Amino acid sequence: MKTIIEFIRPLVSILLALTGFVASTLAQEVTIPDPGLNAAVREALQKPNGPLTEQDLLSLTNLDAGFREVSSTEGLEAARNLERLFLDSNRLTNFSLPGTLTNLIELELSFNPLTNCTLPGGLAKLETVHIQLAPLPQLTLPPGLTGLTELDLGINALTSFALPADATNVTALRLFFNQLTNLTLPPGLTRLALLDLDGNRLTHLTLPSDLTSLETLLLRQNQLRDFILPAGLGRLSSLGLDENQLTQFIFPAGLTNLSFVGLTENQLTTITLPPDITRLVGFFVDGNPFTTLVLSEPLAATNLAGAVAFLRNQGVSVFTYPLAAQLVRPLTLIGAFKFGITGPPGVYHILGSTNLTVWSAVGVASNPLGSVNFHDVTASASPQKFYRALLQSPPANMVFIPPNTFTMGSPTNELHRQPNEGPQTTVTLTRGFWIGKYEVTQEEYLSVTVSNPSQFPGDLTRPVSSVSWPDATNYCWMLTQRELAAGRIPAGSEYRLPTEAEWECAARAGTTTRFSYGDDPDYTSLTNYAWQNFEDGLTVHPVGQKLPNPWGLYDMAGNVFEWCQDWLGPLPGGLVTNPQGPPSNPIGWKIMRGGAFDFGGSVCRSASRMFFPNHPALTDWNLGFRVVLATKPQ
Repeated sequence: MKTIIEFIRPLVSILLALTGFVASTLAQEVTIPDPGLNAAVREALQKPNGPLTEQDLLSLTNLDAGFREVSSTEGLEAARNLERLFLDSNRLTNFSLPGTLTNLIELELSFNPLTNCTLPGGLAKLETVHIQLAPLPQLTLPPGLTGLTELDLGINALTSFALPADATNVTALRLFFNQLTNLTLPPGLTRLALLDLDGNRLTHLTLPSDLTSLETLLLRQNQLRDFILPAGLGRLSSLGLDENQLTQFIFPAGLTNLSFVGLTENQLTTITLPPDITRLVGFFVDGNPFTTLVLSEPLAATNLAGAVAFLRNQGVSVFTYPLAAQLVRPLTLIGAFKFGITGPPGVYHILGSTNLTVWSAVGVASNPLGSVNFHDVTASASPQKFYRALLQSPPANMVFIPPNTFTMGSPTNELHRQPNEGPQTTVTLTRGFWIGKYEVTQEEYLSVTVSNPSQFPGDLTRPVSSVSWPDATNYCWMLTQRELAAGRIPAGSEYRLPTEAEWECAARAGTTTRFSYGDDPDYTSLTNYAWQNFEDGLTVHPVGQKLPNPWGLYDMAGNVFEWCQDWLGPLPGGLVTNPQGPPSNPIGWKIMRGGAFDFGGSVCRSASRMFFPNHPALTDWNLGFRVVLATKPQ
């Protein structure tokens, strides 16, 4: 027993010493030199007099120090249990939240003359941050804000902002009336319901594709020249794009809850409302050079009847379509048969049969206005023929290029022009086609061919490269067979390489300048659109990271060269229709287009033409491709 007592006695002494130390620490006086903050703390503690101790500040969970002319938060680091801190309408210019306040749930810093604001790591419990009407020029949020749900940074001076990659629980993000030219939002924002970006300087914005909870999107008073609304926004009810510089805007499918749209003061001439927009009651397009509206018959007769009548009185052509496709107005012509298709705008595959049992592809009809005529020049070969028109669902990650006419090649005075870019040729493409939004990735190539020839393995979202022309065409054939067997593409369709004319048409996207975004004689803006000139290392880069062209196609300039279907040959000049290039090339060269990560900017021009041998053993680390989906010509 004596031995045990002798053993315990020093432990008791240590515990008593520790207890005394803790008690002494908790009783230690805390100094809060700022008079306004000091008064707010004392009011919250109901301790108007006497020294403030660590124990006092540990008892604080809520502190309202607003409207007290606070200019310093020194001493607040002792309030380690603080959950809500209100410092609005003070004189703070340089704010650094103490790293000890890891229990904070709400932070209010609005109406301060802030020039700097620093938040530490470890704020996993923080749910709400308000820093509004403080002329904050920059803000970098730390990682670890996994509990953040509301972030309000409206009316500051931010020029760039990036939401941390793990802040995916945000439901409301307000960045209105800043000076933003760049905004980065991470994937995974599946809870985001409100995104307010009004009154900034954005010329381009790419939204994540998984904003499935988004209800309100405000982008008014920016400088957007192009904007692509992602698919899957089934909860979106309000969309504000007023006072931008949009020349076209496409409503994706699935906007079943959309009720308000503002597109005033843009440069729009045509708007098409898809058939699943049925709840729209507010539709505002004043201040546009508006000529054409296309919408469903039920919407035109009900919710938007007033808007339709007003626009027609203004001289706007309004076209309506039934919700179900119909074949109308049959007419037999000499050597052909003609009929009309009315139905939702889109691309229709026309199938024909002589016995209602075996159906084959006849052609493709693009129906932009809800009604279009189709001519079957093969009808006379059969005593009778039946037709079906199937509205094609947009293939994943592809963009439809409608029939059109454009000028191929470059003018003789174009900067850094090469001789093989002429003579300029007026090309008419009579058949529309789908083209890949991105270059074929290593993941896509691997899924079809079970191989990956790229010399840059690892990140499978990078384009496949080191692909020969036979490899690329074999991929197209295998992809066609897989998709036909799965019923994902209609009979008579095929994946293939684009013709050189199709490629340049898609790259130009309706423009005539050196690049789809302008002439850029000094190549200063090219970095926004293309990986080129060894930018960021000697490697290819994941697709879709640069800005798209006006038709929504990525990496048409730079990253990897892209195979075309054509043999190398001179441009024909004059007027041509659906050119396929020469029948052969004496030494086996095929066309490649678009530039690459290891070439300079001049070969990224829309008219630049390069070539490479067509041989299964010959490849290059900077050579890949993108695909076209089209109906085989009859």
